[in-house]
Amino acid sequence: MSDSQTEDIERLRAELAAANKELASYHDMAKALTWNSIATFTWDYTTGIIDQDVQVQTPNGTLSLAEMSGVTLPATIEEVITAFADKYVHPDWAAWYKTNFSTKFVTANFEEIGPYNLAFERKLVSDEVGALYARFEAPITKDPDTGHLMARFVMTDCTNRYRLVAPIEVKDIDTARVSLLEALRRVFLFVAYADLSTGIPSVLSASDLISNAMMEKKSASLEDMRTLLATQVVEDDRAAFMELTDPGTLSARLEQKGVLTCELSTMGGKRVLVSVIPVDLSYATKNAAAARYYDDRYTDYIDDDDNNNNNNNNKGLFNDVVITVADVTKDRNREQLLMQAQQNAQAANEAKTNFLFNMSHDIRTPMNAIIGYACLMEKHLDNPEKLEDYLGKMRASGDMLLELINNVLEMARIESGAMVLDEAVWDAFEMNDSLFAILDEQMKAKGIRFTRSIDVEHRFVYCDSLKLREIFLNILSNAYKYTLEGGSVSMDLVEIPSDREGYALYQTTIADTGIGMSEDYLPHIFDEFSRERTATESRVQGTGLGLSIVKRLVELMDGSIEVTSKLGEGTTFVVSLYHRISSEEALAAPESENIEATDFVGKRILLAEDNDLNAEIAAEILEEIGLHVERAEDGIVAVDMLAKAPAGHYDLVLMDIQMPNLDGYGAVRRIRALDDAAKAGIPIVAMTANAFEEDKQNAIAAGMNDHMAKPIDIDDLMRTLDKHLG
Repeated sequence: MSDSQTEDIERLRAELAAANKELASYHDMAKALTWNSIATFTWDYTTGIIDQDVQVQTPNGTLSLAEMSGVTLPATIEEVITAFADKYVHPDWAAWYKTNFSTKFVTANFEEIGPYNLAFERKLVSDEVGALYARFEAPITKDPDTGHLMARFVMTDCTNRYRLVAPIEVKDIDTARVSLLEALRRVFLFVAYADLSTGIPSVLSASDLISNAMMEKKSASLEDMRTLLATQVVEDDRAAFMELTDPGTLSARLEQKGVLTCELSTMGGKRVLVSVIPVDLSYATKNAAAARYYDDRYTDYIDDDDNNNNNNNNKGLFNDVVITVADVTKDRNREQLLMQAQQNAQAANEAKTNFLFNMSHDIRTPMNAIIGYACLMEKHLDNPEKLEDYLGKMRASGDMLLELINNVLEMARIESGAMVLDEAVWDAFEMNDSLFAILDEQMKAKGIRFTRSIDVEHRFVYCDSLKLREIFLNILSNAYKYTLEGGSVSMDLVEIPSDREGYALYQTTIADTGIGMSEDYLPHIFDEFSRERTATESRVQGTGLGLSIVKRLVELMDGSIEVTSKLGEGTTFVVSLYHRISSEEALAAPESENIEATDFVGKRILLAEDNDLNAEIAAEILEEIGLHVERAEDGIVAVDMLAKAPAGHYDLVLMDIQMPNLDGYGAVRRIRALDDAAKAGIPIVAMTANAFEEDKQNAIAAGMNDHMAKPIDIDDLMRTLDKHLG
């Protein structure tokens, strides 16, 4: 995995964590509103003993739980909750409190339903604590280490929440409540409070569509609200939404799970999280005089009528809920990006592993031949026929190894975006003739019938002829390799109607009657190192990169390539490429080459090469054709030798590019800056393993006269030397 991919994944993880934290805080705000934690403590329901006291923040100051309950610790859970209920909880709720917090009930409930949330929220009134609305809440779970049944309580002061909540009919809502509602509107797409006992909702924040529809109904019900919201959800998710918000089962489900959530997709393309949050506000919202009791710490919590009504309506623990809809589209997009980044990184790692595996195999194959034949030559130095045979096979293996290396480098350059098109005016007929001429004799020698045709309206167009030649030679070479004696290969070029003004659309079809490919393999034909049969099975040698390069070159030219094949019948490639239309007048005349041999005897070469083996090989080749060779180990030495030598001492410089101390580019710039015009103007030819067209352009731009690629090709060397020394 690259550093940039790692950084992207870490950045996405951080953003996702921040978004999830922010969303959790929104839910907490909707659930707790203005709750303040005043105490936390843990009870062990397996032992049933409370032996540690805790401090509780009350309106009248800090008190310990033992002081509040009047029980001396250690004591049993039943002793503490009984004393606490008798002292602070309204009689109508004391029995419920004692039962639901008891060891027997908690243990039995856990055994029946598993982990659950135990909660109790009511007003506590006494001389010690003052007027306090408190909520006790704890997840009931098993300690993984001890196996004990534990309740980790959080005691919160939710007094302010009861101050802020008022009946819907009340017009004089205070500033704090207005601010709170505005905050909710900014956080959630939809917020509503609903009384399950009456089925009457109060929409606090909603889209105009929902708000207007609710206002049109004189007595909108919870069912009306659910139906309206369901219309905003995609059809596949509507059943889930209706099940989530079903008022008939909400209270029971909330008692068991605490908060209900469901993620859905909207008609507008958003991803939303719908939450149903239990909030027991029955006393604060149904009793219009609730505010009177808040500051009266000695008055009963509610009157008898209200108490009776509330008892009837609270057969389930929760009769009041808040329903929120939050937009989580960005969160899910972040998750998707993170997942995609991880998948891309994993795919890149797998591709790298496969690449190295295949490279190792394909490099070792010709290397094994070269080393093996070298060993055989040592054993048969007195047998010229065998030596000639071994040398030929070593050369073929070396050519294959060079082809593999060139293909790998070319793939890397294409994928990195380093490869660019070098377009010039091109004659379609001339290109067709040259391609045919290259392979015609080979086809005939193998007994393959090779035909071609051309039908174009615009003969002269712009293109990168080298890369175009590479595309078609790769396809034609495969057709030659995989077509048996007696088969046929055809190459047909036609111009078809173009949808781009000023451009011709060429369609080249290359078809053969060779061994073909299976339908299962066709989707992988352009994969790197992809071959349906191994070289051993088919006896056809290749790098497995040719068609991958073809595909990428075609895409680089904004074209398309299609392939059809049938096992045992043959294969057809169709390449479609756009070419900017030109004219015959714009076609540059080809430079003529002097093919006559030049006598190099007496000429002197300055060879700048840091590698001893490469220098030895080059010197041997050059001296065999009569040249004198003097070597410089790096760019600095080369400049110094040329500067100190008499004018005319050297006739040409062969310059490596990658050398220590001073590279070839730096050396040529210093040579061109010499005061002696003859020395500064000496012909300099780059002889380097930097073998691509861009490398040639860089060499010329640096001040060199020509460029040759390693390994040295004797014919290319002779042409270059003849050009500059002839």
